[in-house]
Amino acid sequence: MTLSIDELESEIWSICVMQRAAQDEETINRWQTNELSHLKERFLVQPLPLELKNMAHSALIEWQQLEKKNMFKLRHESYRVFELI
Repeated sequence: MTLSIDELESEIWSICVMQRAAQDEETINRWQTNELSHLKERFLVQPLPLELKNMAHSALIEWQQLEKKNMFKLRHESYRVFELI
């Protein structure tokens, strides 16, 4: 089952994120040793386009539903464990 959030991530990476190539050896070394520099310098992130707004909204709703469901299961399991103690 493919989640809406996974589809959204794929669309964002293909539409909103561009990767730059390192221009020289110095840049490669910096990116290998400094993750923050790597993220700031290598990736250019564009704003979310309007055509992805509905997909983002659906993905967030689905994510919230999954979160509630999993938190309920986790709470229920915790109560069971405490009953055993």
